[in-house]
Amino acid sequence: MAEQVETASPVHLPAKDDADGADGLKPAKSKRKGKKARKPFLPLPTLEAAQHKLPWQLAFSQRLGRHAIASQDIAAGQCVLAEAAICAVPAQTCEASTCHTCFSPLPEGTDEYLITQGVILDKPSRHYKRYCSQKCYDADITVSMTAPVHALVLQISLQTKCDPVLLRFILELDAHTKHAPAADTPSPGKAPCSDAHLLSPSTTSKNGTESDQISHGTQQVPGDSLDVITCTRADVDALLSPWDRNQKDWREALTEGCKELQQAIIQAGKYKPGTLQQLHFLAACINANAHATGHQEDTNSETGLGLYPVLSMFNHSCVPNLAHSSVGTVQYVYAVHDIKKGEQLCVHYTSLYEPRRVRQQALLQEKFFTCACERCSTPVEQSVDRFLEGFSCGKGQCREVMLMDKQEGAEEDVFKCVGCGHTTPARTVEGNGPLDVEKQADDMYHHAVNVLRQQV
Repeated sequence: MAEQVETASPVHLPAKDDADGADGLKPAKSKRKGKKARKPFLPLPTLEAAQHKLPWQLAFSQRLGRHAIASQDIAAGQCVLAEAAICAVPAQTCEASTCHTCFSPLPEGTDEYLITQGVILDKPSRHYKRYCSQKCYDADITVSMTAPVHALVLQISLQTKCDPVLLRFILELDAHTKHAPAADTPSPGKAPCSDAHLLSPSTTSKNGTESDQISHGTQQVPGDSLDVITCTRADVDALLSPWDRNQKDWREALTEGCKELQQAIIQAGKYKPGTLQQLHFLAACINANAHATGHQEDTNSETGLGLYPVLSMFNHSCVPNLAHSSVGTVQYVYAVHDIKKGEQLCVHYTSLYEPRRVRQQALLQEKFFTCACERCSTPVEQSVDRFLEGFSCGKGQCREVMLMDKQEGAEEDVFKCVGCGHTTPARTVEGNGPLDVEKQADDMYHHAVNVLRQQV
């Protein structure tokens, strides 16, 4: 389990089946003889304080790691969690058109009203943080610490081949941890959703319509009794940060990127940056636990990334019983069907419309576990995945599905129909095999997407 960032280096456990890591692995044992093994995980102080208000509770097992269990029957459509991001950054394509505090879309052609470093400029640089109003600027507690460095992030990312969004996220979270002390956590029994930990009630805007001021004050979830939770730095420290499980080239690039980021922060002189080890912790923590955020006015958009420690406690399933979406930087999690008391609550970490092999590969590379949910453990020919994994047979009148049939020692992969038994090579010299056709379709799709992006 990760130690607190400012006092010690991260200590990693084998990851589990949630945003913290992979499933089914035993906690790491201490290498020192005579020493007790570390606790399997640190508690999230904010979650502990709010537990009595939620319809589920956190549990731990060797097989599942940390996971959420329904503490009462949950009805379909019921909200089980509303959480504001402890830190969020816009995507690179949205950073010039999105408010960096409330994630509202900025009006086109109104650059003269955008605030950069607290000053209204005629042509603000797109590399600086932007806000839709003075109110949003005032709400950003780290703006004076990070704004000068943001102008250098894109250059650093090009030099070190790091994702600029991840570098910006590390910068913001590092500054946030320096601004908000670890001791600033709710005491046991005190609801963390009160006072400074809440978002403000919906208010009426100037045009008479009801507007949820999600990021500006305090708010209760519409139609539910849940408060919107905002975690603290101590909750981030409780997340697992699997730095060593990431690819070597990723770690090497991030190391160089973090060194350059440190120097830029020092030269800006606004605050003392975290150590390289601490920045590694934040990078891996973000990489494993961040979720997409949407525009304040569009729940279906993906405008950036946010860190939600409580949301990260839900395990993954390819047949989830929960779904979540964001409004601005607030994530709302709802039950997709009735859930009985004692059942595990699960979300999904990857697209459910991808073939099994694609989902498994993505989860292994990004979350470091192999999914063993009901959908993934059912033989593919009996699973709904057969319609994603296979191809229509089309042999004569047969309309069954052809699936990959890997034979040990075979020179080439073939697809075999589960109905008539017809086989065909996966790839052919002529380029008309099932996998050839699939690649051609993917290439056409990505080309079309690139064309559309250039037109926007």
